[in-house]
Amino acid sequence: ELDGLKPSPVKVAEDTPDFGLAIQNVLMERIKGHGDELRFNLMAITKSALSQYEAQKDTLLQSGISESDPALADLSASIEREESKAARFRLENARRRHNYIPLIYQLFA
Repeated sequence: ELDGLKPSPVKVAEDTPDFGLAIQNVLMERIKGHGDELRFNLMAITKSALSQYEAQKDTLLQSGISESDPALADLSASIEREESKAARFRLENARRRHNYIPLIYQLFA
């Protein structure tokens, strides 16, 4: 468990073959403790959609599918969409990290 208020990760269950079940039990206990109101977020780390689409495209190409196949066109469109989304996220993150205080100071001075 990662908690931004704690200096290091918190171990909530042992890493065993039944890890998913153990985590499910931990989450259910926390949900019961809050009644109808949830006070935490749950996020999962997964493979990027872009890498999954690229792997699917490679698999189709290796199987000898035609370049004009609609499935290949759909995957290519999905790859382009994910690349566009990643470029937009990079721009947004650059804007978030920029220090705008000198600009604001100059506008008010």
